[in-house]
Formats: sequence, C-alpha cells, structure tokens
Amino acid sequence: MEPDSLLADVASADFVTVPTAATVAEARSAAAGKQWIVLTDAAGLPVRVLSPASLTGLPPADPLAGLKAGAVLLLPEWLPVDQLARARSVRCSGQRLADVRAIVTYNDDPIRPAGVWAGRDFSALRSVLSADRLFPFNSALPGRPDIPPVRHACAFAEAAAVCGCSQDFDELPDSLPECDNPKHLTAHAFTW
Repeated sequence: MEPDSLLADVASADFVTVPTAATVAEARSAAAGKQWIVLTDAAGLPVRVLSPASLTGLPPADPLAGLKAGAVLLLPEWLPVDQLARARSVRCSGQRLADVRAIVTYNDDPIRPAGVWAGRDFSALRSVLSADRLFPFNSALPGRPDIPPVRHACAFAEAAAVCGCSQDFDELPDSLPECDNPKHLTAHAFTW
C-alpha cells in the first residue's frame, strides 16, 4: 500500500448489498461470485460486512439480522488511509477497534456503498491503529475531519423477530443505551 493511498485505492468493489431483513438463502443467492456482502439497515445504511463463506452451514431461513458480525466504519472513499488514525471516531475507539470488522466506503451518498475494505489487509491496519504507532504525524493537529461514527444494528432477538434498530456510536460505550425499539419488542438495551 502506498503512503498516499486513498480508501478508494484499497477497497474492493466486489460486493453486493443485502438488507438485514433478508434471509441467509436470499443473501447466498445475491452474493454468488462476490467477495463481500454489505448488510444494510431499513434506511439503507451499511451496518455489517460478511463474507459469503460465513453463511456456509447456516439454515437458509435464518434472518441475517440475527447474525453476529462486527461493526463497520462508513467513510468517504476520498479519505487518505494515513488519515484514518486522525479520525475521531477511529481514535476514540482505539482500544475497541477490534470490534470493527470492515470499512465501507461511499462516494457522494452513504446509502450507496462504493467499496469494502475488510479481511487480512484491514486486520493488519486495525492492529496498527489499535497500537497507535507507525503513522508519522502529529495527531494533535487542530481541526476534526468529517468522519461519521460507527453504525451498528441492535441484535436483540425475541421469538422469530430481531430488533435491527440502527444507532450511531463514536465508540462502543461501557454500558449500552436503551434501544429505540421500533418493532415494539420487549423493552431492551441496545444489544451489540
């Protein structure tokens, strides 16, 4: 990776978007031949990234909303990779960056993903950011890049329904807030 690489340079365009309301069978069908599956919430915003191989052995009728997967960072594709460590949402969650499994990039509109950066290369970068080393710049420079927070869907399940309510977090909180509970399930805290 070149020092001046943009997220657009490292993100894969080999993905398909699938709503979290879909089933495992629907996701398998949509993802045929693709490297990544981007799960989207009801508003169309990316909330999780899966590899099609992670669906192997799962019952076809299971909803995707119930699958455990790490959160994603939703970032503009024009952001330089070396500025990720400066991003408040990344730096604030440094010790919890292990929870983030992928970066989903967009060009103009966050509900229209342009690429996915996940897998081995992203894991290597995640460990570097978590260790807070290797980026030779003054992280105390003034200003704040316009980096959106981590978006995650509530994984609370009751009977055959999964909450799926999306919330934005600057970092994984020590105690999770009450969920907005749009499906009117039993009152519950947001489940990571």
